[in-house]
Amino acid sequence: MIKACFTKKNGKYTSLSITGHANTDEFGKDLVCAEASAIAFGTCNALNELTNNENINISKNKIDIQINDESEMENIILDVCRIQLATIEYSHPTAIEIKITEE
Repeated sequence: MIKACFTKKNGKYTSLSITGHANTDEFGKDLVCAEASAIAFGTCNALNELTNNENINISKNKIDIQINDESEMENIILDVCRIQLATIEYSHPTAIEIKITEE
């Protein structure tokens, strides 16, 4: 299962961690995993290009994003990511789980 964990403080995103694999098909053919990966990497690219956020760590089956200044642009980008991942979660509830934690 893919787990997307968003953290907020005072209503603004402070971090995002995405881990796991959807396991809806064999590795390399899993379309749910490909969808989530495209959203995750698009989010990383948008943060890097539009906000110059350099607090993005990508490793095997894990993406960690830290938001330090809680800018409006970063907040919007992470909200769009959450909405897109929620669309996948709606269609594939056993493949992806989204959690939002308030600090």
